Amino acid sequence: MKLPPYSSFPLISDNKIRLQKITASDMNDLVEISYYNAKQAKNIAEAIEMQAKIDKDYEEGNSIHWGIGDISINKIVGTCGYYRGLDNGEEELGWVLLPQFRGQGFMTNAMQLAIDF
Repeated sequence: MKLPPYSSFPLISDNKIRLQKITASDMNDLVEISYYNAKQAKNIAEAIEMQAKIDKDYEEGNSIHWGIGDISINKIVGTCGYYRGLDNGEEELGWVLLPQFRGQGFMTNAMQLAIDF
């Protein structure tokens, strides 16, 4: 895998989901599953701060963090990405999904798209 940052943020999709860049406008939907260094955001302001750190990690080539977008409702329902160890080929793939979207195949699709990437 070529290391980030890429000339344009990778957008990957299938017929159900889209792995896409997370923006500040997505934070209202994601605050309950926003984490950074194992700390959970308590509010939208903290979630936005955490996303800024995640974006900085991407710009420094240390991770890639996608929002998992449900194409049918045009909403981000979770996150996934590669973290830690990108520079030596030992990255880990992590994910979080909003509870109401679990058990519907979103994560299976997201993992397969990320692995194929």
